[in-house]
Amino acid sequence: MIKVVCLDLDGVLFEKVHENLIQNLSQKFNIEEEELKDILFVKAAEEGGYNELKKGTIEPSQYWNWLFAELGTDADFTKEDYINELHKGYHINPKAIELINILRSNGIRTALCSNNYKDNIEALEKKFSLSNYFDVIAFSYEIGALKPDKKIFEELVSRAKVKPEEIVYSDDNEAKLAGAKEIGIKTFVFKNFEQFKKELSNLGVET
Repeated sequence: MIKVVCLDLDGVLFEKVHENLIQNLSQKFNIEEEELKDILFVKAAEEGGYNELKKGTIEPSQYWNWLFAELGTDADFTKEDYINELHKGYHINPKAIELINILRSNGIRTALCSNNYKDNIEALEKKFSLSNYFDVIAFSYEIGALKPDKKIFEELVSRAKVKPEEIVYSDDNEAKLAGAKEIGIKTFVFKNFEQFKKELSNLGVET
């Protein structure tokens, strides 16, 4: 019996968020969009310590100093400015809220599991009050592990106080499901909320 339904953040709770960021920063710093994508999504992980930032294992300033050097920003552009630009593209999918409300009204607890960094989550909480929608939350920077590492999912289970098989987790990135599957959490790839509801129905969860 499923007792907890767990969502991912970017691409599930929030609709795709990076398009506006790329366009805005490209114009602001006169960097081609493809080059900017390479900095933010490839070099950041390979050279800038972005994964370590999301695991909470480096000082945040180390990452931000690297990023701003790559972007060629001046001292007037801060991490707060960057996060503000990022969040201009963040919108909670109303279908997610509808599903969360239905699940909770039916006695199913909701959970959030995300690879993320503290500065971003604190700003998102201030803007969207994420904690109002979820009974259980597991962020990588608190746990020191990134999905698909089973460690983050083991902590999710511990915080939920249920058996792994009593949790279902959906992510739009199939590779991120591996650790959850390994410990017995039920999983499926997120495509859209109509499909999400069908998958939950197949598991006996009313939506």
